[in-house]
Amino acid sequence: MLHNKKICFLFVLLFALAGNSYAENWGFSGGAGVKYQTVDFEIANISFSPLFVSNSLNFTAFKDNFYMSVEHDISTKDHQELTISANEAQFINMGRTDTNFTVGFLATSSLNVFAGYKLATLNAKLDTVLDPDFTGDNAPRAQDVEFKDSGFYVGASYTQRFGDSGALSYSAAYADMDGEVSFTGAEYDPGTNTIKTFSAKTEGTTSGISLGITWSDSFSESSTYNVAFKVNLYEFEDEALTTGENMSTKETFTILSIGLSKYF
Repeated sequence: MLHNKKICFLFVLLFALAGNSYAENWGFSGGAGVKYQTVDFEIANISFSPLFVSNSLNFTAFKDNFYMSVEHDISTKDHQELTISANEAQFINMGRTDTNFTVGFLATSSLNVFAGYKLATLNAKLDTVLDPDFTGDNAPRAQDVEFKDSGFYVGASYTQRFGDSGALSYSAAYADMDGEVSFTGAEYDPGTNTIKTFSAKTEGTTSGISLGITWSDSFSESSTYNVAFKVNLYEFEDEALTTGENMSTKETFTILSIGLSKYF
């Protein structure tokens, strides 16, 4: 809930700035897009690769060589089945949200340096059949797992322009964030033939790099399109180990995005 309030506040702040009489020297742009991203995810000797389709919204305010922006992505759900053992199969419904707050500086006509703050949440709902002989109403175990990352990133991009034909940009960034994995759910107790609830949480650090390439061009005086390909390589180091096992993760994001922007 606090996450959503922060996002709404910043959108309201930027739109208020756009309508303020003191914003005469500011420029603004808004955009929307679609992102297709696969995630190669490894945790506790289990690996899976969900595919997310995300709707993306962004808003940017810029003045002279400075700019600030906010981007928010919400994904559709992806459903996967994992076979854990002969008596245990897991069905995972996963979804992801990402929010990036960025400030940047155009050092030259081609070189851009930036820094920002990321909020990311990956939700996974696991429905697990623990014992085929347990056929009561509570036979499936429902478990919610939430992976959260929040922290800062820095990076730079270089743009190569091709006259009126468009521009090709290359970017690289490094992120160092706080990470958290939390569990809530229930598990089958064969001794009592009942379902028992449980919860656990562990914390650590998430760090990694992001590499991207973007083609952009205008199709009117105030509108542009862009096509981008990006790879994010992140690792979460479980420092607390409060769940009784190492929950460190490796995540590789492969992202293809298409977007439109309008300047006003």
